[in-house]
Amino acid sequence: MDVYGNLIRSDPENRIIPEIQPELPNLLKYPEKGMQEGQSWTVIFNRTINYNSSLTDELEGTKKYTSIGIKTVSTKAGKFKCVGIRSEVNFTANTKKEYENSTINLTTIGKISGEDWVDLEDGFLVKSEYNVDKILITDLSEVYKGIGIENYYLETPMKSHISSELENIRKE
Repeated sequence: MDVYGNLIRSDPENRIIPEIQPELPNLLKYPEKGMQEGQSWTVIFNRTINYNSSLTDELEGTKKYTSIGIKTVSTKAGKFKCVGIRSEVNFTANTKKEYENSTINLTTIGKISGEDWVDLEDGFLVKSEYNVDKILITDLSEVYKGIGIENYYLETPMKSHISSELENIRKE
C-alpha cells in the first residue's frame, strides 16, 4: 500500500503482511528461517517514492521486530490463533512539495511502537495497536523569501494512538 491506502501490489506467495502505520508504506518482513518467541530481527529501510512531479518522499529508518508468542485473539470477525510481533520503528521522512514556483520541505522525525497479531493459518492481520510520537518540521523559507523573510520554520509535535481490528472476512 502507499501512504494514502492505495494497493500498490499484492503477492500472496510472499511472506509479508501490511502493517497499519502512518507515513510509511510498511510491510512486516518475517525472518527467513522462521521465528521463535522472544526472537528479534532488524530491517533497515531507505527509499525514495516519487508520487508525481510535484511530490517526492525520502524515507529512512530502522525497524526492530520481536516475536511475542502465540495466543487466540477475538474480534468481531471471530476467534483466530495468532502470532504476535512487536515493532519499534525509528524513522525520518523528508517530503518535497512544489507549490506556486517554490518548494515546501517537510521533515518528519518519529518513533512508532506497537504490536501486530497475525493469523497463523492464512497470514492476515487480525489486530494491531500502535503509539506514534513524531515531530513535523515545515520549512516555508522559500515561500516567504519574496517578502523578505530569510528563514521560516514551523515545528509541530504529534502524538497519536492507532488501532485496527478485523471486523469481517469475505468468503467467496
